[in-house]
Amino acid sequence: MATFYLEGIPHTYVYRRWLRLNSGVQYIWETRDLRGTYPDTYMYLVRGNTIIASNDDYNGRASLIAYVPSVTGDYRLIIRGFSKYSLGTCDVYQSVGGGSPTKIDNDVIFGGYPVYAHWKADETILTLNAIGDTYLYIIHGNTMLSDDDSGDGLCSSIRPGYESYGTVVVGSYSSYSQGVTWLGNHYKSYFVNPGGQQAMDDPKIIISEKIAKFQTELIKEKPSLEKLSHNERETRVMKLRDSILSKDDINRLGAPHIPVPPEFAAAFEQYQRQLQSAEKELEGLSHAQRAAKMAKIEREKRHIFGNFVPQEER
Repeated sequence: MATFYLEGIPHTYVYRRWLRLNSGVQYIWETRDLRGTYPDTYMYLVRGNTIIASNDDYNGRASLIAYVPSVTGDYRLIIRGFSKYSLGTCDVYQSVGGGSPTKIDNDVIFGGYPVYAHWKADETILTLNAIGDTYLYIIHGNTMLSDDDSGDGLCSSIRPGYESYGTVVVGSYSSYSQGVTWLGNHYKSYFVNPGGQQAMDDPKIIISEKIAKFQTELIKEKPSLEKLSHNERETRVMKLRDSILSKDDINRLGAPHIPVPPEFAAAFEQYQRQLQSAEKELEGLSHAQRAAKMAKIEREKRHIFGNFVPQEER
């Protein structure tokens, strides 16, 4: 069976953290101190496969979600980059029950490679022969599907089982297992990507023996890693990587840099000026008022960035 694919996609870490939330309690999460060339966070709160809340910009390009759960249970906080050029690092803060914000994670990487896609009920979206360890997300409406290792080895695979369209985000399991992959779709491709796509019966990426060993050992570690906190999981993956790979292999494992088009840089600067001009108007507003004002600005943002964000988000 032929597989249609987008070639050479860098997969970078999309931050994820499990949270145990109590009903009736107000929680606030926010990103602070964004660092990078064009850093811009996009945050989601997810329960099961349902997006409970999401936010792109609240304080400049930093994100904030305020939420009072109606159900006590387990939730996930997920943070990606606004576009494939918007990766960077940030600190993550949380406040509970009206208390002061507390830093819960620092220097976390947020990335991901978003692609617009349309799929049919009998189709599967998957990563192929990745260097590193991919983590795949499909976002449409208030639904977020995700997968780690349902594909071949450390590759990801999602078959939604219904026809729809949305944003596919190619992420990494860990910031220490980033790399390059091909994003594929069986039967017929609906991916929109500059440069087009190709069809191939069995695409392969050649990796070194040490990288193959790291991937094999990482598979064995997964059951115990999933029980850890974000920081503990990241530390374990880093130690495993460093115990197996040479410096050259570590450099080879990392995600390749994507050249930023001048048009994106110009759009970023234009939006930055727009945020600065809106600062006085936003000062002193309540959370709801500020969120409403920022929602209007975000609609203009998607017009400014145009084809640099997936079609669904425009």
